[in-house]
Amino acid sequence: MTLRQWIQIGWLAVLAVTAIPRPAQASVSDLDHNDDGVIRIAWLSTPQQAGDIDAAEICSDLESMLKAAKPGKPVRVALVPVTLTRTLMGWWYHPDTQTERTQLFSGGYDVLVLAEHDTYVSDYPEFFFEGVRAISAQARTAGLRTALAVMSKPGLSFRDKRLPAIAETVYRVGDGCGVEVIPAAFAWHETLARNRLPGTSPVRARACAYLTAAAVYVQLVDERVPKGAFDTYWTTRRTTEVLARSARDAVANARTTRHYNGPFTGVVRIEPRIKQRLKIYVPNTFSDDPLRQNLQFILDAAFQEWFWKTPSEWYSDGFDRYASAFDLVYGDVQQMSLYADPQLYTSLNLPPTNQPPPCTAVFSRMPTEDPDGLATLRRLESLLIEGYDFAKSRGMVYVPYPLAWARAYKSDAALVRPPQPGRVNDWLTYMLANMLYTTVTDRFLPPPEKVKPQHANTDHPRGWHDLCARIGFDTLRQLSTLREPVNAILVSSGTYRIDTDRPGFVSIRLLDRPERETRVFCATDLPGVAQLSRESLVFTPDNFDIEQTIRILPATNAPSLFFHIMASAQSEDKSIDGANDLRPFLLNLDDDSPGSLVFDRTTVSPRTGYTVILRPTTRPCEIVRARIAQNGRFTQEIYFSPDHDSGSPVQLAPTADDYAKGTLSVTVTTTSDDRRFHDKSVAVTFRVSADGIRLPNVRVTAPVTNSVIEGPAFVTARAEADASVDIGVLALFLDHKRLGLSATPVCTAAVEKGPPQSRLSAGSYTLWAAATTTNGLVVGSAPVTFAVRDPLTRDAPATRVAGPVPSTPNDNKVNP
Repeated sequence: MTLRQWIQIGWLAVLAVTAIPRPAQASVSDLDHNDDGVIRIAWLSTPQQAGDIDAAEICSDLESMLKAAKPGKPVRVALVPVTLTRTLMGWWYHPDTQTERTQLFSGGYDVLVLAEHDTYVSDYPEFFFEGVRAISAQARTAGLRTALAVMSKPGLSFRDKRLPAIAETVYRVGDGCGVEVIPAAFAWHETLARNRLPGTSPVRARACAYLTAAAVYVQLVDERVPKGAFDTYWTTRRTTEVLARSARDAVANARTTRHYNGPFTGVVRIEPRIKQRLKIYVPNTFSDDPLRQNLQFILDAAFQEWFWKTPSEWYSDGFDRYASAFDLVYGDVQQMSLYADPQLYTSLNLPPTNQPPPCTAVFSRMPTEDPDGLATLRRLESLLIEGYDFAKSRGMVYVPYPLAWARAYKSDAALVRPPQPGRVNDWLTYMLANMLYTTVTDRFLPPPEKVKPQHANTDHPRGWHDLCARIGFDTLRQLSTLREPVNAILVSSGTYRIDTDRPGFVSIRLLDRPERETRVFCATDLPGVAQLSRESLVFTPDNFDIEQTIRILPATNAPSLFFHIMASAQSEDKSIDGANDLRPFLLNLDDDSPGSLVFDRTTVSPRTGYTVILRPTTRPCEIVRARIAQNGRFTQEIYFSPDHDSGSPVQLAPTADDYAKGTLSVTVTTTSDDRRFHDKSVAVTFRVSADGIRLPNVRVTAPVTNSVIEGPAFVTARAEADASVDIGVLALFLDHKRLGLSATPVCTAAVEKGPPQSRLSAGSYTLWAAATTTNGLVVGSAPVTFAVRDPLTRDAPATRVAGPVPSTPNDNKVNP
């Protein structure tokens, strides 16, 4: 082929390339969204970013780049400093920044760039999301183009692992709020990776400001940094050229990189427990608490059975908080700090590890005596961070009630005002109760047309319960996922047991109005066990909130099957696509087969330990209450349920006589609504051995055995053990309630029946003690029984003495 032919082919190739249509390129003039002839960009952040990066210098460099690209176009890049607060969230809700917010969203600006300090991005991602969500929503209303900049402290090496973690949160928040992200911090990472500037450069902070401005320019305009912006006062032109190249490469690489994977897991989270009965423990002894009344009202309206315990049961009946695997434990910061003590309100030294951990949720109470709410808004940021840090340090779930309160205030200030001075705002109480319900069930319950219970503000005017509850639900769902769209599928049912005579029913509806038609598919998690009247339901934007019912019939004769009805949504609307829910059912309950309890072993010694595991032989369908008696003395109470039947620990304390005989008699009696386990008695004889270790003499020295005390009276008990034997722990018990614990051979404690310490009423009481030596040997004392009689009066004969009253508590109902 001749040279002339090669030249012709070359020209044809050039013509072909120029003939291909290119995508329209953005320009600086396109940034003038309001068409007023001036480009105005607002940079909203703290004045000083991490690593001493000055926000004012970023604005100055960005303004120089825009002017160099379009010399005749007026450009203004203004810094809106966040000074009164530490986060964007605090700036949005603080009442003293109202003037700045009004000026920012008045319509004069074209572009808004948000930049949060990297410390708060990594430590408080939920609050970072809330600030970006609220500000970007207002910016969209005002017609501003909003962008979110990734800012981080400049590292000394490109191998610094801090930046990817921060970028993961920023990109997740940006996608969840529908805001474009500018990878500004990656420009410095690219500079270090290409060895264009050393990590210890004295102009590192100034270079990062220039890199940030260059990344913002490339992202917004989609062009190279103009050459007219290369001349600066702080470095050479060659340096700014390579920095601009690093910014362009960082933006290009970030567009093709996935920065996060999987769901978000933070301190504000939802831990759904899809169960027919929820077991709840509240470190609050106030039975008329409006929050408790509202939560119980929600559970009843949702056909959700509940099992409720408080520290009052520990004082009155000695109920051990570790006797049952609770699903939800909630309280404010002060109450949960008491709950965090593993030895408070319990007879166990340490919680049993075989029980599933409960969902421990903590919330912050709002300050009182603030009718207009302005003082609360000023303290909102510190209030949220304080409660967040408390929950994070203890592994608890934080319920963002103050943030929901602030959202309600922003919606309508009348929502947070009490109806009358001195009265509780029932709308906010219902909102918090619904947030707790959502935390443990992932569901939302609008207030039904039912009369509210006593002590729950029954005469409070209706109308805003639904609005406040929805605000709380949206707040919790959005912060737990870092995504703004909220839509869910809800499955409810008033039945639990299903057989051939009693079919089951589930009602399904959507929480939000979908944008497209949604099809919900239903199935059972165990195939072939039940027949569904319909396997798919169709919801439209017009009938999304109308419940559709499915009938469930058994398809097998297998007895006592536990299964779930699963519902999953499929739609082109991405806010509802993939949403799912579950409801539990019990199929063909066989309540004629016997049920029993068994121990994992029948031998105890210092070598094997004195903790044995008790478990039911078959899975119960109701809560089973088991009472353990050693040598005829009631010492412990534990509970089993359909979702907790793997076993619970039982603490054995043989006496010196038991070691002499070599046996210990243990009796277990059960009470349950499940007839298979009701009124059962299991007697087991354990073989005990001291393994040649010397037994300490453990005894209760006060009160004196068989003594009669005139009541009501304050009684102090005292237990002693041999000081010659190394005693690790000495505990004093009233039946199964531990009164005191000591690391010395002497233990004294008040015999209490209610908080605070109260006088003992007439009755008979049994005390005993247990000592654990440093060698692991456990020795119990002989029981000491004393009586308290009614005081003698002129009208009562001298022979009238109160008879002995059993010290064991009455049977607790499942729903107290």
